[in-house]
Amino acid sequence: MRFIDNSLETERDMAQWLVEAGRRTRRSPGRLAAPSPPAAPARTSRGCDRKRALLFAVLAAAYFQYFYLDTLLEITSLRSIIVFVVDTATRV
Repeated sequence: MRFIDNSLETERDMAQWLVEAGRRTRRSPGRLAAPSPPAAPARTSRGCDRKRALLFAVLAAAYFQYFYLDTLLEITSLRSIIVFVVDTATRV
């Protein structure tokens, strides 16, 4: 039976707290603050998307520059091989 009494007290305490909280948040029309000036326009998600796309493009370009420069250096560092091919079709 003690558990039931405890839960009833808790419910009463909660109801009383809600009533007090409601009184504290209510304001009369005379006590309202003056309207604040309009805030600066917030960034749109469209602008953020454009920035992300530009950042991605720049990062991709930087990566491909690195990749192709590395490939070019590997090709230039290869030793040249001279191959002689005999053309059998033009024999006299």
